[in-house]
Amino acid sequence: MLNISQGYKILVVICLWMINILPAFIIHLFSYVTFLLALILCLSYNGELKRHLYGQR
Repeated sequence: MLNISQGYKILVVICLWMINILPAFIIHLFSYVTFLLALILCLSYNGELKRHLYGQR
C-alpha cells in the first residue's frame, strides 16, 4: 500500500468529484441558457405581437 498523505487523498477525491459532476453541470448550464434564450425570444415576440395587434409602430 502506498503511503499517501491525507491532503493528497482529499485533493484526489475532490478532483474525481469535479470530473464526475462536470457533465451534469454543463447540461444544467446549457438548459439554463436555453431557458433564458426562450424567455427573451418569447418576450420580444410578445412585443411584436402587441405592435401588430394594436398597430403601434
